Amino acid sequence: RQRLRMFVASEDREYLDALAPFLEDAQVRPVVDKTFALADAPVAMRYLIDGNVRGKVVLKVAAS
Repeated sequence: RQRLRMFVASEDREYLDALAPFLEDAQVRPVVDKTFALADAPVAMRYLIDGNVRGKVVLKVAAS
């Protein structure tokens, strides 16, 4: 059985400065597994809990 936990990374300016060139040159990109509408957040959570995620799960918030 798996438990779902929140993770918050701590930022360190030195590390962020070292990563910046890679991000600017698009050498590092996040992998998005699946995108859900905000209204489908419970479905997205179920998807995470099922354990088949191979990247980031994104909740899409529509601008009004």
